[in-house]
Amino acid sequence: MKSKITLLILLIFSNCYGNIFYWRRLPYYPIQNSEGNYLKIYLPSELKNSRERMQVESYLIYIFQEEKDNVLKRRLLINNDRKLGFNTLWTGLKQFHFKTDCQLILPISKGEYTYEIKANKYPDGFFSNLLITQNLEENQSIVLYNRTSLFET
Repeated sequence: MKSKITLLILLIFSNCYGNIFYWRRLPYYPIQNSEGNYLKIYLPSELKNSRERMQVESYLIYIFQEEKDNVLKRRLLINNDRKLGFNTLWTGLKQFHFKTDCQLILPISKGEYTYEIKANKYPDGFFSNLLITQNLEENQSIVLYNRTSLFET
């Protein structure tokens, strides 16, 4: 019985999905050393490239910040929790759901950090992933703004 429990725990922590870990589902607060530093993302309602256009009504956006001074080097979820309860945060998607034609603004830490931004067209569609490593001084921000492409700066 003890070996089955140990095996189950190992399977959980080796799962590639990653969102079973609390730091990938529950927002990390407070953001440390945020001195006027923000991540700003404009969410366009239409995406296009050289061949096609796509209308978007809403997105699922996941934003993670690298954790410093920890052996695990986790990327912690920094989405706003929107005052949702623990059960909704753990099992739902409301904290990741954002409407189009708005700007998402989140406080981030000053200093050198890596940010991971995952975006999905909701309810079905493309998936995009962006890694940014930036060394920010006080009152500097990362701005992702393009009216026709989600992750072009």
